[in-house]
Amino acid sequence: MEGEEVGARLQDLNTQLQALRKRWQEMQKEHEEVKQAEVFIMGQIKERERDKPDVPTLPVHDNEVDLEKALLNRGKDIRGNPEAFLKVERQELAENDAKGVVDAIDEVQKEE
Repeated sequence: MEGEEVGARLQDLNTQLQALRKRWQEMQKEHEEVKQAEVFIMGQIKERERDKPDVPTLPVHDNEVDLEKALLNRGKDIRGNPEAFLKVERQELAENDAKGVVDAIDEVQKEE
């Protein structure tokens, strides 16, 4: 009788072991699925953060004097020059650059 009990116990333990191994495989498969879902969701979060519009921070002035000073500086550069002056300055820079390019091309053509 004792041999039969040991055999039955071994068979029961083997059955439990097989069930446990099967459960372990299912859990590993679920783990991989959850891991892939996590990566997918993290990618979606990064895309949404990139798509989120940038909201400019508007200045808030405590009193009207500061507000008036700020309004007077609209359209000016950091040196306080007005926009019309900036346009003239930029035009001069563009013309000088163009003249430099034309002069360089002229020199190359004269050498040939």
